Amino acid sequence: CIHFQCTIVNRMCISGCSACVQVCGKGAMHMEYDAEGFAYPVIDREKCVNCGLCRAACPMTKDLLYPKVERVSGGYVNDREVLEKSTSGGAFTALVKAWCTGSSYAVFGAAQTEKLTTEHRYITDLSDLDMLRKSKYDQSRIGTAYADCKRLLSEGRKVVFTGTPCQISGLRAFLGDKEYPELLTIDVICEGVPSPKYKNSFIKYMEEKHASSVKTLDYRDKDGGRWDYNVMSLTFENGKHITIDRWVNPFFDIWMQHIMSRPSCYECRYTTSRRCSDITLGDLWGVHIFCPELYNDNHGSSVMIPSTEKGRTAIELAKQQMTTRELDMDTVVKYANRMRDPIAMNERREEFLSDLDKMEFKRIKRKWMRRPPLKLLIKSSGSKKIPEKAGAPKGTKMNENIFSGKAEVYMQCRPRYAHGVLDFIRRETALTPDSLIADIGAGTGIFTEQLMSLGCRVAAVEPN
Repeated sequence: CIHFQCTIVNRMCISGCSACVQVCGKGAMHMEYDAEGFAYPVIDREKCVNCGLCRAACPMTKDLLYPKVERVSGGYVNDREVLEKSTSGGAFTALVKAWCTGSSYAVFGAAQTEKLTTEHRYITDLSDLDMLRKSKYDQSRIGTAYADCKRLLSEGRKVVFTGTPCQISGLRAFLGDKEYPELLTIDVICEGVPSPKYKNSFIKYMEEKHASSVKTLDYRDKDGGRWDYNVMSLTFENGKHITIDRWVNPFFDIWMQHIMSRPSCYECRYTTSRRCSDITLGDLWGVHIFCPELYNDNHGSSVMIPSTEKGRTAIELAKQQMTTRELDMDTVVKYANRMRDPIAMNERREEFLSDLDKMEFKRIKRKWMRRPPLKLLIKSSGSKKIPEKAGAPKGTKMNENIFSGKAEVYMQCRPRYAHGVLDFIRRETALTPDSLIADIGAGTGIFTEQLMSLGCRVAAVEPN
């Protein structure tokens, strides 16, 4: 065989950045997809001249992490239209506009194709920025982006290059030791990437379920002010549009078990407060706790971490378009898991990948999706206020008479369960007229009455 896999670093460390492929002047390297759906560099023995360029361009042979900073910025863009188009606080747009002044610039980022794959592309007109906005939970195919970036810089253009930390490290290793003052690198806090086979299986399932091809897939739709609900939205060729909250979304639930991520993600060296880009962007999780004035009524807030003087300058310029606060790095890291540790490999990963090869997604979902607590189902169904669990005040002993004499007030004040809960039960269970539903802790029967509308027998138990 004239092709053999790269041995510069351990396979578990290969992120698929493709810097080695792009730097090879002999065309002796290309990317091939393995059985799990991930791309790896492959070398053609007949074309390779052992020049060592691929080794020199491998980011895994270098320490590209900048020193940790102590202060960062959080906030959101003031333009409401841009904010609603953005996954979090719109910081990406503000930074691009701040950096790309004049008429000679280029912005690189992950774009979703018509086939719902993800590819790195660049734009030279900010009116096309929508293409690069929004999170895509899919590893982007870099293609010739590094070489294109170098060419555009040599032409004197200002360039913003965005990507995952491993992709930014690939770019920096590809460019070598030369400084590029006109280049601004931005990485995102990354949860790892799922197998493309998993995403494709999910899309096929949705298309069969809704009898139409998926036209667009938005992994994080704010849905009118539900940033932290992680709502996924899909539009279909037949005109249908649906939204799915994270808690009832099989795509998110199964992926977040870290059961089919790229092997290198489990040993990622970039899951630290030391970063590899001029600026790191991410959701400002926990903001409602440590900086509620930036919660922004659940319309999204971003964290901006500058690791270089160039990054600090860009952030200061971007702040002119934003509402921001200075924050302590350690406070932000407390709520950003992937700035502390890499994801942990699920011990059942091999079993899941075997199922992925043999099962339709409907069976995958039935076996692997975890059932969310009812409280979260109520929240995701749109109830503005989540009823607290009935019980005595903290520190007192529960008794059987706690609601005695209060039933009338309870009936007047206790909200009914959102219809989405019944829709979920109807959709996710195989109920028949002979089914028996047990309503435990039925209270005054508010939910019991709603359950009866499902056309099944209902047994209600209330100890009070």
